[in-house]
Amino acid sequence: MVSEYLEPLAAHPALAPIVNYGHRVTKVTRVQPQGKGVGRTRSQGREDSLFLVRIETATGTEDVLGRAVIDASGTWNTPNPVGRSGIEAIGEIEAKVAGFITSPLPDPMGADQDRFVENEDITLLENVSVSSVVVGEQLTVHLADGRLLRLDLVVPATGFRPDLKPLTELRLDLDQIVEAPRALGPLIDSEFHSCGTVTAHGERVLAHPEPNFYVVGMKSCGRAPTFLLATGYEQVRSIAAYLAGDRAAADLVELQLPESGVCSTDLADSCCGTSNPGNIGFATGTLHGHAELVSAQKSCGSA
Repeated sequence: MVSEYLEPLAAHPALAPIVNYGHRVTKVTRVQPQGKGVGRTRSQGREDSLFLVRIETATGTEDVLGRAVIDASGTWNTPNPVGRSGIEAIGEIEAKVAGFITSPLPDPMGADQDRFVENEDITLLENVSVSSVVVGEQLTVHLADGRLLRLDLVVPATGFRPDLKPLTELRLDLDQIVEAPRALGPLIDSEFHSCGTVTAHGERVLAHPEPNFYVVGMKSCGRAPTFLLATGYEQVRSIAAYLAGDRAAADLVELQLPESGVCSTDLADSCCGTSNPGNIGFATGTLHGHAELVSAQKSCGSA
């Protein structure tokens, strides 16, 4: 994913000069062009104001101004807890600090290899509720049904949630169930939809009361797991068209999923892909994200 998609995309001549690394956004608010503050409660002149984005870098803190903000920060760093009903189990924070609870997507063959190499037995638990954990030589896990487990590591598969703390000074309209934009919530609720049944949507669905502010990508789905990269590409294209003044293009939203299903790649029949379409885990529709890369893949054997 990184070497074959993200790095080539970031190195594209149109993007490389404007991609900044090592920047973390901590706050987003609004200011007048002359510098006067525009808090959340101020409506007069809000549409004509600029965004002030506070950024932490290796060299310190700085503020950046812009006329629009598209939050594509994802949910990678905000996994759901292992505790029941959406809150941490008693002792969960201490267990994470002690290294007994890993990130939701560890790398057992790479960076996390040392943590997994001596643990040969795997216990898979589904639909369980953890009430408390106790740190010792092993991690003692108390389940809500009364069972007790002693484990070396816990790899949580509990899903993710959006980090909305940097956005508290903005006017957001969120679905009360999944914390997605209100108009998007019913389209992605995982009790009624899978990622393959989410309809195409763009700027109008993603808009908030805050003018020219959008959340896209995985974070736009809030707590719902029904996201595809192809959906995100179409979200960004629609918003970019709107910000460029092309309302017709912004409203023309389409979503083309691979014919073999939403869990396959659209490169399977190319000279550089596999001979048989297979479920390899990326329902990205690479064609939507970087057409030039796909062209290169398909022409690599034509000479």
